[in-house]
Amino acid sequence: MIDLQHALEERMASMLDDSNDMVVSTELMDDWCVIHYHDSSGNLIRCEFLETERSWRNRDAVQDYNDLMDQGVEVVVIVPEAVLDTVDQHLGIFAHPDIQLSSMEEAGITVREVITG
Repeated sequence: MIDLQHALEERMASMLDDSNDMVVSTELMDDWCVIHYHDSSGNLIRCEFLETERSWRNRDAVQDYNDLMDQGVEVVVIVPEAVLDTVDQHLGIFAHPDIQLSSMEEAGITVREVITG
């Protein structure tokens, strides 16, 4: 399983350099997380979902993405390279056409596995 805490920290570090005027908050679940970007007035303007190989299909993820798009929020879905094509096909059928998709590698995230023992 992907070390989401590491992925989240790495993504936030790279994005905070680029978005000084935004307020950032995060939610970390068992197998996915989301980064919320708010403008200086507190309006939610962007959400980045960091998904694992399974999380994007184990809940109503696409509905979450679509709901945010309907509210005028920019949505970026970041997934492991291994499922990028599958997620792209799924989003192409069921998701709002303006949802952005990226692999973790493209987003500058070094994928690390959690070692359980």
